[in-house]
Amino acid sequence: MMEIGTPVDIIHMTNSSLRNSTILFHGNNALEDYEETKINICNSIFNGLKQSELIVNTVENKKLDIQFTGNIEM
Repeated sequence: MMEIGTPVDIIHMTNSSLRNSTILFHGNNALEDYEETKINICNSIFNGLKQSELIVNTVENKKLDIQFTGNIEM
């Protein structure tokens, strides 16, 4: 769904249906600090995907503040 190689402050998803999707954070070797990213996912349906499998972070020392609210895993 998303492949992110630059700093991002906030990702907010609401009322979504997610299947076989990931949010991938990867570095591009241009920066030393990719800063913190806040991720809010609200009132969404995870079809065959667990919340814990949605976000993949391969950036060393990258901080993620993740909030899941009112979601359903099917």
